Amino acid sequence: MKKLFQIAIVLMLVMGACNKKSFEWAGMYRGISPDDGKEMVTLLSLQPDLTYIMQTAATDVGAPVTESDGSFSWSGDKIVLKDSKTGSKTTFKADENSLKETGKTVPFFRIQPESITDKYWKLIELNGKPVVLDESFKREAFIILRNEGQRVNGNSGCNTFTGTFETDAAAKRIKFSQMATSMMMCLNMEIEDAMKKVFEVADNYSLSPDGKYLSLNRARMAPLARFEVVYLR
Repeated sequence: MKKLFQIAIVLMLVMGACNKKSFEWAGMYRGISPDDGKEMVTLLSLQPDLTYIMQTAATDVGAPVTESDGSFSWSGDKIVLKDSKTGSKTTFKADENSLKETGKTVPFFRIQPESITDKYWKLIELNGKPVVLDESFKREAFIILRNEGQRVNGNSGCNTFTGTFETDAAAKRIKFSQMATSMMMCLNMEIEDAMKKVFEVADNYSLSPDGKYLSLNRARMAPLARFEVVYLR
């Protein structure tokens, strides 16, 4: 009897460890794959209640989004999604901060909410005022801070730009340099001129607790520019 009790305790500890590992897998994962000459982005959200939401869209601005949802189960390093509408199943192998679908080569990497790099940041405010784009703009204004090479690139609604940046994550400090833009003329250059000024004077940044909003600031003044993350880009 004592031996059976000891076995039961061991099983409970093992199950608890597995549950802990499963909960650590909860989060948002992003994968990019080629499809008929286009880049397709897939966003997979695994919830702690063992449900999921999957969204897929081309990287083009305004591209339609397909969505599926359902539940998932896990066993060892395998996660199996079950679509709530079709009942079809998709299997992933889990690794540290990444997932890979069975039979596919493109990995899904876990999105870190506290990181500002390698994300598409859509401009939503300049100097405290909402950014409104009309038909005169070629595309929406955005920035991407790439971890590799500490490069920044984006668009001001008219011209594309590139440059470099340096950050101190602990102090939330940031500095842009070597900024260069294309030279097209557009009807409305106000947003572009304001963004250039932001890159010249911004010296720190702030990130909302959920990682959804990024602000570029100077000293302790009001935010110079505010961005919203768009994962399907």
